[in-house]
Amino acid sequence: MIGMINNPSTIPLVMNEQGPACVEERIDTTLQISREAMVSRHQDMLRSITSSAARSAIYEGRIREISFLQDLSSLPLTSYQYIEEAIEKLSQERCLLQSPDHVFQTSGSTGNPKRMYYSNSDALRIATDFGIICRTVGLGRSYKGWNLGGARPNVSGALLEETSELLGLDVLHTLLTRESDLMPAMRRASRLDRIDVVASAALVLYFISRSVKEPDFLQSTVKEKLRRDKHLPSFVASLVARLYIANVNPKRLGTMLAKTHIAITYAEPITGYYTDYRNSMPEARFVDVLGSTENPVLAAQLDLGSKGLSLFLNAVIPELADPVEVANAKQDGTNVKGTPWTEWQKGMRGELLVTRPGECLPLIRYPTGDMVEVIDPAHRISLGDDGRTTVLPLIKVLGRSVDVLDFEVEDEMGCFLGNKIYSHNIHEAMPRSLNIRWWELYNIKGNPGRLCFLIIPEKDVTDVERFKKDVLDHLLKECDDPHHTLEIGIELGRLDLMITKAAAYSVVQREIDQRAREGRALGQLKPKRIRTVDGEEAFKEAVAEKMQQ
Repeated sequence: MIGMINNPSTIPLVMNEQGPACVEERIDTTLQISREAMVSRHQDMLRSITSSAARSAIYEGRIREISFLQDLSSLPLTSYQYIEEAIEKLSQERCLLQSPDHVFQTSGSTGNPKRMYYSNSDALRIATDFGIICRTVGLGRSYKGWNLGGARPNVSGALLEETSELLGLDVLHTLLTRESDLMPAMRRASRLDRIDVVASAALVLYFISRSVKEPDFLQSTVKEKLRRDKHLPSFVASLVARLYIANVNPKRLGTMLAKTHIAITYAEPITGYYTDYRNSMPEARFVDVLGSTENPVLAAQLDLGSKGLSLFLNAVIPELADPVEVANAKQDGTNVKGTPWTEWQKGMRGELLVTRPGECLPLIRYPTGDMVEVIDPAHRISLGDDGRTTVLPLIKVLGRSVDVLDFEVEDEMGCFLGNKIYSHNIHEAMPRSLNIRWWELYNIKGNPGRLCFLIIPEKDVTDVERFKKDVLDHLLKECDDPHHTLEIGIELGRLDLMITKAAAYSVVQREIDQRAREGRALGQLKPKRIRTVDGEEAFKEAVAEKMQQ
């Protein structure tokens, strides 16, 4: 029984002795192959994936064996929601192809986290792919590193551990479960003699960057947290904070980071943090990696002269599809026309769909939720100083695919500080009993960006500050994740609430009425709740009419 095996979260990633005996040798077979050879590999992989997946109750009766990329559109999408419901209804045993050695889950999601199942062989493949990326961006054999990935059941820390073992690196592993783990991690790193490479979620590296450059930042942040969480007087909180950070040496840590060669980041784009990164790590090459629990290694910034991400094709078959069609297909099961990577053209946009192998759970036409643009369908990059090159699709992540929809979907999701916030949790935090008729969440891009909740009450609010506090308490209770993302947002001044008048709902109602007159489907009448806007001016324009009521 799969459910009765030893806890797979604690099993080390067992490395195949033949696997990455030398990661450099795998670069040739993985990257230095012709387009024709990659297409042939994908056709063989597609045949293997679709034939084996039919044994899973998730795919049984829904898919057929195919070999050609052009035939992918004949298969239905398989979303995480579909996978989760199938496992709950039919059992893990019937849905997984074999017992998992590793069960990873999303770290920043509110509500039920996504769970993904991998064998040791799957994990080896993923770690090898990441090792190839590390070597490609110049990570040397003698480098000393610092791993700030998430502890299990998160995938990031385990992946970085095993990749460093594959590459033979000397690495300090300080895996993070909660925000309080960061201080002990910084204490241990302060004792190192050098840090050539650091790998971390973008937000964590931002916090460290400010801590080593701004003398009072670390103590003041800890002090404010103690005042808020422990209700300590300001003087006492200052004293406790000073004692708490006593063994952290920001100056020494800053000296080492100033000489760091490579900084690998993930979870969110680094654009909003880049200035702080560069101030603390002036010599570093920053490598942004796109991945997820479902697809840990999707793309990375392999070309220093380009702002795009090179899509890693070794074990991923990507497509682009219309996000509106994808959203509809999740509800009614209709097939979606996708464009495989072999047919991409410059400027093409769409939601990224992924088909990939898996000994436990292969994914077939899995909607990633990422909206991407093709910068160059065949971008040539260097593999080192010896003249070797390869050609990979170069993409730009535009945001979440839900951002381009103009109607409320069943469970909208927004990304904040690298973690996910879902609309159903916000609904639970903002019941009408709290005098809330309508809410909207704005993700305001900037350097750095911020979040703002716009709330339309049932009745006009007299004590706005008290109302804000009550709403914020409910948000922290219902929506905050294990990493306390919303709390951190408050501490960094990146989360705000705006309360308008009850009459502002007339703006929402007018939009609903207009959609009804246009003949929109019933499920597309309500405006979307979670919106991304490009800067403060765009935000002011978006909320102006509701705030003027």
